[in-house]
Amino acid sequence: MNGMTFELDTPHGRMIAPMLAGIAQFERDLLSERVKSGLAAARARGKKLGRQPG
Repeated sequence: MNGMTFELDTPHGRMIAPMLAGIAQFERDLLSERVKSGLAAARARGKKLGRQPG
């Protein structure tokens, strides 16, 4: 595996793992917020969303 790695059986690894998980969850929440606000803005402009009929 390339890049930064850490061992979960060391004290440092056990400290870093939840920090990285928290940052990942934060990024996921931000992405979800941006998508929802973008969809709301598109609806406000009258854009039709969703699958097109047949």
